[in-house]
Amino acid sequence: MRGVKAVLFDLFDTLVEFRNDRLHVVSLDGREIRSSSPVLYELFKGRWPEVPFETFHRAFVGSWEDVRAEREIDDREVTADVRFQRLFARLGIADAPLEALRGLVATHARQLLRCMECPEANRDLLKRVGARYPLGLVSNFDHAATAWTALEQFELRPCFRSIVISAEVGVRKPRREIFQRALNELRVEPADALFVGDDFRADVVGARRMGLTAVWLDRGRSQPVDGVVPDHTIKELGELEALL
Repeated sequence: MRGVKAVLFDLFDTLVEFRNDRLHVVSLDGREIRSSSPVLYELFKGRWPEVPFETFHRAFVGSWEDVRAEREIDDREVTADVRFQRLFARLGIADAPLEALRGLVATHARQLLRCMECPEANRDLLKRVGARYPLGLVSNFDHAATAWTALEQFELRPCFRSIVISAEVGVRKPRREIFQRALNELRVEPADALFVGDDFRADVVGARRMGLTAVWLDRGRSQPVDGVVPDHTIKELGELEALL
């Protein structure tokens, strides 16, 4: 592709896929959902056995909804630590020890890592594209250590010259600042870079707003935003090479 001097990627559900079916099943209110809450509750009840699982689970879900609403105000990142502080607040626990908070965060992170997988084809594609262009990674993720562990676990870290994770910079895609950090580290202008991601609002709107060439990996999980058109749409990540 003429004019491209660097290629940037989203991480989760673009390069690393999330297998929700590896989480535990929770049956509540006549519904079954997948959640890490049963594992977290086993740790939690050792200190607060008087709190029933149903109460814990509802607070766990509610804390996620609180954080999601807060992020949508201005796309500032709310970290996993803050999310679990919201959990304790919803449970009326005002004096939770720091080690209890950290224990829940770490346990949740381990559950998420169990659900991640990176197809070998994605790794091979990065190596081939990386032989032609410097690569950057821009990820919305609320726990930086988990993202870094995934990058190490799947041997992706050496592929990138720039890695920017929202939990470390305080803002999320589609904010301009998070893209600009990666562009600065790659030493390229927006017009000379291409961004690939699956989330329409975060990745396509963000890239277009920034002036990058936007490639939407349409996995059927994200809805387009009115008035925004990606430069290219692909159904599989392997289609990227033909564009380049």
